[in-house]
Amino acid sequence: MLSLRIVDSARFLQMPLTAHALYFHLALHADDDGVVESFPVMRTTGAAQDDLRILLAKKFIHQLNDDLVVFVTDWREHNFIRADRKTDSVYKDLLLQVVPEANVIQPQPRTDVRDNSRRINQQPYLQTMDSPRTVHGRHRLGKVRLDNVNGTKQEKEDNDERKTVLQQLPNLEQSSEETRLITDDILAALGDQHSQPFYALVAAKVPESVIRQKLSEIKQGKTRSPAKVFTSAMKAYATGVLQKKEMSRLTSAREELFRI
Repeated sequence: MLSLRIVDSARFLQMPLTAHALYFHLALHADDDGVVESFPVMRTTGAAQDDLRILLAKKFIHQLNDDLVVFVTDWREHNFIRADRKTDSVYKDLLLQVVPEANVIQPQPRTDVRDNSRRINQQPYLQTMDSPRTVHGRHRLGKVRLDNVNGTKQEKEDNDERKTVLQQLPNLEQSSEETRLITDDILAALGDQHSQPFYALVAAKVPESVIRQKLSEIKQGKTRSPAKVFTSAMKAYATGVLQKKEMSRLTSAREELFRI
């Protein structure tokens, strides 16, 4: 995700749109420490050297070496990665040497994994990751039955209620893999594992743009209960869509009566 505080600032908006696009792609390709090799990104996107120079002059990025490896200055503003999900950048030592003030998260062991050595020691080829901001891929979420989630009867009733509204929406035209990846992003942002089945339903029913906009708003608002706010927002969205459909149906029926 990207922070609106950064991309809506006058300093950012005064740049050319081509520099905006390059910044977005650099942030998209950055690793868990906010480091990215800019040359491949520029080659694939067709960005010009002038766009990179503008980002450097505006201090939106720091250049780490002559190979155009750069650090996204406001990385921690854009993304917060849990320490027990984080994989160090291969350029971590270089980053700390060139930008010693960089706020680098130290990876911590996961409580649900017996052996954390591969992730912490940078052996990603066998490591399952569920951070959406790593170069090593995303974690494939398993299926969890709601009945197996420990919770009170009221919590389960609340889950059933919010799922019922969303279940009335049609499924989006997207692959199951896309749905899993969006679910992964929601979990990474909200950290509420107990609501995984609901988040999977949201990912299958609600457009990704709506989901990411709400997650961005929640992050900016720094609410104490982000999961509850997100749940209420998704339920409200589903209710609104269903109401519009019903109004459209009634309008069509009324017009049909007048034709008769």
